[in-house]
Amino acid sequence: MLGTKQAIKLYREYIAAQGMSLVTLPPDKQDEFMALLARIKAGDLGPEVRAGMAGLAQTLAAEGAEAVIAGCTEVPLVLSAKDIRLPLIDAGDLLAHRCVAVCLGLEPVPVLEM
Repeated sequence: MLGTKQAIKLYREYIAAQGMSLVTLPPDKQDEFMALLARIKAGDLGPEVRAGMAGLAQTLAAEGAEAVIAGCTEVPLVLSAKDIRLPLIDAGDLLAHRCVAVCLGLEPVPVLEM
């Protein structure tokens, strides 16, 4: 997963509940991700940032990931499915589609179980 530490925590809990494990970046690479994220937020969508994000996705693949979750909305701005050899899951895009489906009555409103 490519995301902040807070996003990773949320995803880890959900994915564990589904009986799966979450592959994350080693600490030094997580720091690199955060630096790239700051550059994206500052408007840098250039080739160096794109190559850096693709390299981080390759790190996840080397760590055993079967797909890459773009856990921050900035990631798809510089990384697409054609940039990596694993499936890319754009969490923001999936959320938007699900919200529209719920609003149109095509899917039930999710219920939180506590």
